[in-house]
Amino acid sequence: MFLSELKIRGFKNFEDISLRFRKKINCFIGPNGIGKTNILDAIYHLSFGKSLHSMTRDCVNFDKDVFFVEGSFSDREYFEKITCTFQRDKNKKTLLRNEKPYKKITTHIGLIPTVVVSPIDRDLIIGSSADRRKFIDGIISQISIEFLECLINYKRALAQRNAYLNRTKIEGLIDRTIIESFDQQLIRYGQTLYRKRNRFIRKFVPLFIKHYLHICSDAESVNISYQSHLSEDTIENLLVNSIDKDIIRGYTTRGVHRDDLNFYLNEKPLKKYASQGQQKSFLAAMKFAQFEFLKEATNKSPLLLLDDAFDRLDQSRVRQIINLIDQNQFSQIFLTDTHINRTEETLGKISANYEIFQLD
Repeated sequence: MFLSELKIRGFKNFEDISLRFRKKINCFIGPNGIGKTNILDAIYHLSFGKSLHSMTRDCVNFDKDVFFVEGSFSDREYFEKITCTFQRDKNKKTLLRNEKPYKKITTHIGLIPTVVVSPIDRDLIIGSSADRRKFIDGIISQISIEFLECLINYKRALAQRNAYLNRTKIEGLIDRTIIESFDQQLIRYGQTLYRKRNRFIRKFVPLFIKHYLHICSDAESVNISYQSHLSEDTIENLLVNSIDKDIIRGYTTRGVHRDDLNFYLNEKPLKKYASQGQQKSFLAAMKFAQFEFLKEATNKSPLLLLDDAFDRLDQSRVRQIINLIDQNQFSQIFLTDTHINRTEETLGKISANYEIFQLD
């Protein structure tokens, strides 16, 4: 995919801006708080119909009632114009493809595959299991609408089951037939989620290891393992055997909503034993593996969004990442940095053309 033009009105700190992109690498340079990341978030909106960091209503400029983001995309022989708007007073979001509204926004996911590398990625390491599930679910959802719809339905049934369990915990009355009706939905959708997550991890990990070894010049070993209750037993048995505990606690204690990823560096837990630079290299390798996975699965070259791309990385690791960029695997890259000299020095070492947009 190639983004040739981006129009933004009333979005975060931008009142009205139009940008044209002709280069493979587009760099947004400026001090913190100037809006570099907001441009990447606008592009993210066009790919996913939502913000990377914020609630949709919080993306409206303080002095405006509506935001408007539009992008012109091309991929080989076809053209796409994607428009995302939000009206604050009506709390209404609209996503258009070539000026036609989607009946379901879920059908848009995957049209413009996109990979984001940003400082909040560190939550994958130091955050909760929910952050790591969000990472793998976000990738699989871009290649499988069945997975995305199962995920939405599973979360809905889980929320209803938990609400009922919490109410029974307070009131002391319980109808197990109601719980069983929720269980049937969790079983139906949970089996698909587990199967597709498991299949994804088997394909993803070898790609990740390959990219990490390239970044660190084969100096370290890494691995990722998938942890799920469903690797121990069927989801039916898990729900039946945990029902008494669930009633006492007021929520569902077992299921694919508790799945997690374990990260290892030199066979030790990454979170405890990795330096900041090693952690960022680990995350960069995960994102490059995500890129390669999506490219192979969709037969499209995803957009790559790099926020504060070179911060906290030593020069040898920066050099390896730039070498990956220079191998022409990426169709278009958007990156932010605070230091123009650092960006020019780094990108001056590669053959790909680039353009710098200085924000002030």
